[in-house]
Amino acid sequence: MVCSTALSSNCCGQRLSRPPGRARHRILVETELDMTDAAAFVFALAIALSLGFVARWVYGPTRAQRHRRDQLAQSRDFGLLVPLITLPARQAAERGRAQLVARGIRATVAQVPDGPLRVTNDGELLRPVGGHQILVFPDDVDRATRVLEESDGG
Repeated sequence: MVCSTALSSNCCGQRLSRPPGRARHRILVETELDMTDAAAFVFALAIALSLGFVARWVYGPTRAQRHRRDQLAQSRDFGLLVPLITLPARQAAERGRAQLVARGIRATVAQVPDGPLRVTNDGELLRPVGGHQILVFPDDVDRATRVLEESDGG
């Protein structure tokens, strides 16, 4: 037996809770709210980029660290000055500079950063420690070397 009244009741005479037309319409409305593949890709890309920026902000260097790094990078370029001697303590370098200035030799002191960590062939860790260099002009190197040798010897 074929039922011809499909809108309001089924073949047995029982009333349907919702007409089949409405159910079909509701399915279309629900699928319209789903994301397309392109939208899902753009959404995932936005989340990944956001996490990347947050990680860079959290784990990146602070302004003070960047400023110190820039100062050290600039301090390695001495222009016309050449390193005369490297001493471990700043006070010793300042005393040597004062001796040179007292003899009329223009000099300055610059900090040398620590070197990179290296592993020797024996497996020992070696990290060259920095220090403080006395810098002079190239024309004054010989005279400055003599002045500092005299002060060490006498």
